[in-house]
Formats: sequence, structure tokens, C-alpha cells
Amino acid sequence: MIVLFILLFLIMACTWRTRYHIYTKGLCSLGFILTAYFSHQTKLFLLILPALLGYMIGDILLCKKELFRYGLNAFLIGDIAFIFFYYHFEPFTYIDNMK
Repeated sequence: MIVLFILLFLIMACTWRTRYHIYTKGLCSLGFILTAYFSHQTKLFLLILPALLGYMIGDILLCKKELFRYGLNAFLIGDIAFIFFYYHFEPFTYIDNMK
């Protein structure tokens, strides 16, 4: 898995100032999904999947200027999904319970 991310990093570094940079960003998002899948924690994967899919779809939609708003909405959906994901593990409270 580390080899995959090193390869994606090198591709991203080589395409930094080209029009292909946004495509490699989508590939990196797919790499995050694959990493979560291969972690063999099914419950965690299913909880985090909507957020990661929202980010990947947002990256793909940002490739075209006329779909920019939809890409931002996909990122917003991903952010909201991450809020629900984090709330599942540690509910939000108004009081800090430091001991």
C-alpha cells in the first residue's frame, strides 16, 4: 500500500503545474478509499466511506469549470459525513471533562 502512495505522490509531483494535476488528485482520493478498505475494519470502513466518496466525487467534478459548484457541494457532503463519523466515536459535549 505504501508503494501505491509513493507512486501516486510521484505522479502528482510530476503533474503539479499541468492540467493533469486534478486527475491525479482524484486518484489519490481513490487511494484513500482503498487504504480504508484494506484496513480490514469493516465497521470503520462503512462509516468513513461516504465521506471519502464525497471527497473523491468532489475531486472528479472539479475537473470541469462548469461543474465547480457541484464539486464544492460534494466536498460539503464529505465534510458533513466526517462530522457524523467523528460523532460516532466521541459524541460532542459542551463541557470538557478533563481530569
